[in-house]
Amino acid sequence: MLFSSIHIRLGRAALNMKQKELAEVTGLSYRTIQTLESSDYATENANMATIRKIKDAMEKKGIKFLFPKEGEGNSGIGIRFYPINKD
Repeated sequence: MLFSSIHIRLGRAALNMKQKELAEVTGLSYRTIQTLESSDYATENANMATIRKIKDAMEKKGIKFLFPKEGEGNSGIGIRFYPINKD
């Protein structure tokens, strides 16, 4: 299973982050974030460097991405959030 639009939306929600904030943190355009969140087709066909920027940014903030087992479709897609202390 590939990284999906659901992962991005769930990660942003857990971090209470707006699309524009994610764009700033990743160095991607606001429009790119909107497009990637709009459909799995967009994430499946995105440049891997673009996906890596999003994953890295969210993982640094405590997001762990969960993927379904082979043959389960979208069942099991999710995240875990481990808040990072700012101390």
